[in-house]
Amino acid sequence: MRLIAPNITTYRALVMPSGLGLADPQIALDGRCMTGHGFSSEDIAYGEANGAAFVEELPNDFVVPQTQQSTEEQQAQLIATLTGAVQIMLDTEARKKGYDGILSAASYAALPAGKPFKTEGTAYAVWRSDVWTKCYAIMDLVQRGQHVVPTPENLVAEVLTACPAPY
Repeated sequence: MRLIAPNITTYRALVMPSGLGLADPQIALDGRCMTGHGFSSEDIAYGEANGAAFVEELPNDFVVPQTQQSTEEQQAQLIATLTGAVQIMLDTEARKKGYDGILSAASYAALPAGKPFKTEGTAYAVWRSDVWTKCYAIMDLVQRGQHVVPTPENLVAEVLTACPAPY
């Protein structure tokens, strides 16, 4: 699939590398993916600072190639996005109690009985396990077509509903 530029003589484009907030194609034509009326100085500075190429004029028959990801690549990217959101949620919840993150909080579960933080550490370790079990169960349902593909926010909300944070 290719995106063919509209029939105008010239226009401006900002060619962005992957991961900077633009979906396919990784080119914004005459603004934000052909919907704006030019780039602000902040857009240009951000793009150039992050490896983008700014092009002032392009011919009217310019064709923007779209990279096609394989199904496996799309699935891997989706899984990474969803599990990343869950990991951020786990770390954020543990930080609310003063821990560096979920790994730090759960590490206290290994302490001998009666030691400070063992009870909290155990609660966080069990919760972390429950969260990942629920997360992967949802993703399994998605793969079997029995659950809609959640947004990262919806997945986190669904997991937290099923597995509330311990503190």
